[in-house]
Amino acid sequence: MTSQNQPLQTAADPSPAAGEQSVIRIASPADLLDAVPYLLGFHPDRSIVVVAFRQPPDQFHVAFRYDLPDPPTTESALDIASHAAEVLTRSGVSCAAIVGYGARSLVGPVFRQISLQLATAGITLIESLRAEGGRYWSYMCQNPDCCPPEGVPFGQVPGPAAVAAVTLGLTALPSRAHLAATIAPQDGLARRAMRHATTDARRWLARLARDPANLRAQVTTTGRDLISAAIAASSNGNRQSDSDAARLSVLLTDIRVRDEAWAQIDPAAIRPHLDLWSDMTRRAVENVAACASLLAFAAWTAGDGALASIAIERALAADPGYSMARLISQALQVGMPPMTTRLTAPAETADADKDAPASSA
Repeated sequence: MTSQNQPLQTAADPSPAAGEQSVIRIASPADLLDAVPYLLGFHPDRSIVVVAFRQPPDQFHVAFRYDLPDPPTTESALDIASHAAEVLTRSGVSCAAIVGYGARSLVGPVFRQISLQLATAGITLIESLRAEGGRYWSYMCQNPDCCPPEGVPFGQVPGPAAVAAVTLGLTALPSRAHLAATIAPQDGLARRAMRHATTDARRWLARLARDPANLRAQVTTTGRDLISAAIAASSNGNRQSDSDAARLSVLLTDIRVRDEAWAQIDPAAIRPHLDLWSDMTRRAVENVAACASLLAFAAWTAGDGALASIAIERALAADPGYSMARLISQALQVGMPPMTTRLTAPAETADADKDAPASSA
């Protein structure tokens, strides 16, 4: 790598206490290749990955990926390059590294366009690598002593960057598909049980509707109680019963209940929310878009762009017009930084209009 011993500040601990060892140091192309899967949360394949840094000091800011166009076209390469430059410029970064995973014929056209776009944007390209079959090639080094034509082996044993990432508690699944599988719908007997529980939840909601004068207050209060209980259970490593999960899923039709759950997501204690909404995204039979959107927001808040992106795909597949999902999708597309403050619940969520009918989003 052209810049030696760069401290790569991981998303696992963006603001470490003084004296703590919480950086992954990048001293070679192999270190960069070791670090990328942990920054993404999975080992990329047929991908273009951009890793951005800020100076001074040189610290990791964001990592994001694109599917490698196949076949490559000038238009697709330009689209990727323009978007990458836009995201990096918006983020205020000073330098970046790019890694292409795949054949030279596919990676090369995209790299040429990215190099041109970053140069135009005034962003320094500190490394440009292609990886394939356990070997890498540098587009920025022509020295055969360190970058021979046959490529340089990497990844046979965990390097210092990989060891540091694991020490920090980061994980790298085998592929993006494996990450998507962690929030895929459950099946078999578990799915059948949730379908029965959801049918019961609809009957329960219908009974509440027999008292229309108090329906709004009952829906809002019950929804808030279920959310609080679910977060508390998740904080203790537990999960809701099928009955409670089904009732919460049907209540998420009401936008005020959904917004209460949204406002409860706390950046300072994000893990229970990630666990809760991952579980709900897998289990929910109804309102999957709401559950997956809440997961996406929690993942985005935690700096886990890969999980946020996959959750948004689930949400939009369930409901292409779901407004919350579209909003978060746009934020991810333009590279907006994660939320760092807790949202405030709308006033009407805490003090609902008792005469208003339940609404949906």
